[in-house]
Amino acid sequence: MRAILPHYFLCLIIFLFGCEKSRTPAPVDLPNDLEVEACLIGVSSDTFEIMTWNAERFPLDGDFSISQIQKIISKQDPDLIAFQELTSKTVFDKLADSLEEWKSQLLISGDLNLGFLYKTSEVSIIENINPILEGNLYALPRAPVKLVAKHRDGIEVNLINIHLKCCGGMENIARRDSASRLIKDYIDENLNAEPVILLGDYNDLIYGHPDNENPFSNFIEDEENYVFTDMEIAMGNRQYWSYPGWPSHIDHILISDELFDLWAGTTTVTYDICDDRYFKYISDHRPLIIKLVK
Repeated sequence: MRAILPHYFLCLIIFLFGCEKSRTPAPVDLPNDLEVEACLIGVSSDTFEIMTWNAERFPLDGDFSISQIQKIISKQDPDLIAFQELTSKTVFDKLADSLEEWKSQLLISGDLNLGFLYKTSEVSIIENINPILEGNLYALPRAPVKLVAKHRDGIEVNLINIHLKCCGGMENIARRDSASRLIKDYIDENLNAEPVILLGDYNDLIYGHPDNENPFSNFIEDEENYVFTDMEIAMGNRQYWSYPGWPSHIDHILISDELFDLWAGTTTVTYDICDDRYFKYISDHRPLIIKLVK
């Protein structure tokens, strides 16, 4: 018996150390960072840059998506972002915490939510995020949210972030038409003399419909009071449309007449042209940026 004890204990030691080693998680090989530098839009401290971004069930690929959006925001450096398709307040706050001088505002109302990120050194919040037009589930299955923000140069705007009913077919077009009428009535009645930006995922075209099928004709025809700042994009080359997978241009930025003289351009940001992994890790939508200058 004594002759086999050393061998027994040696086997036991090997077994225990082997088990301990096997419990150490294997390193995870993460993809390299997205290379989007050549596709960034130039910004300036003299302009108020506002982005709208459907981030497709953010975070599309977990922590890697969070880290990549954080790096894109840091490089792009807008002043404020209106997001659509946010799935978690905790995760959205994590994104904000990873960005120096940024804060978040988000309302959870379902599985796809609307929120804002803003750079505190550039933007102050005059009125916190609030839902509007709640309870109109036929027209607005996701209630719009409103935030009042002021840039350090003095430009103050009412931002209304929307994500309208998706998909084709006359029924869905009718629902978006109803949403457009409700939203315009709300702005006309409550914000008639105030600067307004209505931005987000409209889920429909502003150009290219037969005249009687354009759900946003009420805004387009009221050209004295409203303009789609991305109309030229919608009428132009599909290379710059916001939803290239279809392809179509369905994300829009509309401004009221109080901002006509401050509008300095609107651009689709084509990060995917620099790195086509954008669609795998970030979103099926491209963001748009509007610039305002006083």
